[in-house]
Amino acid sequence: VPGGMTIALDAMCRWASGVLGMPTIFLRVFDDNEPALRLYRRCGFELRMRTPLRRIVEEATVRWIPSESPERYLALLERSQETVGL
Repeated sequence: VPGGMTIALDAMCRWASGVLGMPTIFLRVFDDNEPALRLYRRCGFELRMRTPLRRIVEEATVRWIPSESPERYLALLERSQETVGL
């Protein structure tokens, strides 16, 4: 269904706000994930912060840690009731 993810995410956010009483929802996503960022912006999320990260590989584990020499950035987005007019 075209637009299905937008409808689903918006419904989930409205449920969290209305049923659970969460006035604000935060999420994190790598800022090079353009399809996800477009979806989140369509649903009323706004960028609040970007964190520079560096990749660390330890055996079979990959971790991303804050760094002054970043390989990627982690975006923190916020959606509040005021933002979407709830």
